Amino acid sequence: MDTYKYLVLYRDGRRVRAADATSILEDGEFPRSIRRADGEYCRIDNQETFFFWDELRDAFDRTVGYEFLLADNEDFAASRLLTESDNVANNGSEVRILLQDCPAPNYECIQGFGSEVYQNITDPRDCMLLMFDWSQNPFAFDLPSEVVTRFAQ
Repeated sequence: MDTYKYLVLYRDGRRVRAADATSILEDGEFPRSIRRADGEYCRIDNQETFFFWDELRDAFDRTVGYEFLLADNEDFAASRLLTESDNVANNGSEVRILLQDCPAPNYECIQGFGSEVYQNITDPRDCMLLMFDWSQNPFAFDLPSEVVTRFAQ
């Protein structure tokens, strides 16, 4: 049996971090809302959230980050995740998130897809990205679990 992973990219201080979110997709569907210690996040359904991403890898072929063209989504584009995080480069159309410091990451064309953007219900500039781990490559960073949970519907 294949083991698939889902990741959540979230803001922790001034950095974007990743966590294993596979447990909240037990039925294979992205939930309408998820919970993190700081509150409830609802899936953004009224704006474009589909995009392809590619991976950034280190010299050992481990994933160190992601790069993608920004979808036409004003809330996600204005989120602190993309605009105020020290490990994010965002030129308004292309985003690069480096989850592990790497002086010269290698670009790997993955064209991964299967993601949703979630927005904090009390702070619309606080967003998270829930995404399928398309390549299933090893990570160069720790991947904690239980950072997010499925919100009881």
